[in-house]
Amino acid sequence: MSCWRPKIKSYYSNRVGRERSQPASHDDRPSLIGVFVRSSVAAAAVTTLYAAGYLGGLQRSWTDAWGRAFQPRPSSHVALVAISEDDYQAPGLFGGTSPLNPATLQRLFERLAQHRPAVVVVDILLQPSPHEPADRDKQRRELYATLSKVVVGAPTRWVLAAPSGEVETDDARVLAAWKELQVVGGDQPDRLTFAVAQLDAEGGVVRRIARCVDSGPAGMQMATLFGAALAEGRSACANAAHRVAERIRYTGSYSNSGGATGLGHRFTVSELLDPPSPPQGATILTGKTVVVGGTYHSSGDTHWTPIGTLYGAEVWAEGLDTAFRQDALDEIGWPVMLVLQTLVGFATGWLALRFQKTVGQVIAVVAFVAVTALCTTLSFGLGFVMISALPAFFATQVNSSIDALPNLLGELAQKRIEKRRRRPIPRRRKQTK
Repeated sequence: MSCWRPKIKSYYSNRVGRERSQPASHDDRPSLIGVFVRSSVAAAAVTTLYAAGYLGGLQRSWTDAWGRAFQPRPSSHVALVAISEDDYQAPGLFGGTSPLNPATLQRLFERLAQHRPAVVVVDILLQPSPHEPADRDKQRRELYATLSKVVVGAPTRWVLAAPSGEVETDDARVLAAWKELQVVGGDQPDRLTFAVAQLDAEGGVVRRIARCVDSGPAGMQMATLFGAALAEGRSACANAAHRVAERIRYTGSYSNSGGATGLGHRFTVSELLDPPSPPQGATILTGKTVVVGGTYHSSGDTHWTPIGTLYGAEVWAEGLDTAFRQDALDEIGWPVMLVLQTLVGFATGWLALRFQKTVGQVIAVVAFVAVTALCTTLSFGLGFVMISALPAFFATQVNSSIDALPNLLGELAQKRIEKRRRRPIPRRRKQTK
């Protein structure tokens, strides 16, 4: 019975010896074809998830974080005239009452016309209000008459917030003056436009701004303040491309918390009305697009944005400034994103092949960071910037794991053989009769 022991010993010895004597023929580097195939599969999977909307939260979080970290400089085309909390509470201006004092608004619009801006966007409801005192009714009639006179006699184009709901008033003369102002807008649409002051939130945050929205029970397309300000007298909803909401790239220069006062981008009503005499010659507002709106607490016109809470007038100013700069991040179609992600994944795998293992990984990471920054700066597309990391590193790691698997299995088998070889073979005792 003990004759089989030398055979077992020689079998293990010869097997281990042959494995030790044979050189390793396996190449640790994955093939380029394998990198390309796996990168394509990973890119297709990620693009499918992105197109189905499963990565929308990741995309929004990445875009918001990038926007907060790299805020652009504002252009010189947009200015904000804000009704601040001090303006609203000041007895000589609005006196803390709502609706806003028509006499103060009349003075404000007259002073704005004297600065000769290109466009004035009024984010204030100017429609008549019921149950106003007699003196307020008179002031409101004078306000409408002043606006009609300013529209006809000045080169500035005016965009006013359309009334919300039915216009109700107890004074027939106020209603007649209001209708006359609307007639002026109908006769001269290139000088006066009524638009919708509607901002839509995406997941509770205002990231985009639309030129046209569905307004009214019939679902008729109507221009927003943003669309009417950029339409230059033309129909803002005529172009089908303008019906897609555009992304806002916030600068923070129109928010009072951002310290914009005094930088030429934000002014208060008191600052504009403080000089008793009208301006002489060109001013800092001449030729600009000026947004007028309330930034006082009781207005209730606040919105969540990627850079914090902003008032509606501040959001309109940011949207217009983004349109003038033309540096908002754009969406790209899924075919382009599929190709780009495959190329990034293939480039990452090629770097790992071209150089040593550790060096290749470091170069791949550095190259990916550079490509990400370049794509974000050039507005390649929101989904591609962050999601392209997944197929690139996924393909590299899969290649490394698959190609290292035979070596790993061989090492485990060799250790097992050596362990058995070192283990003493038990000798069987002879049975005695």
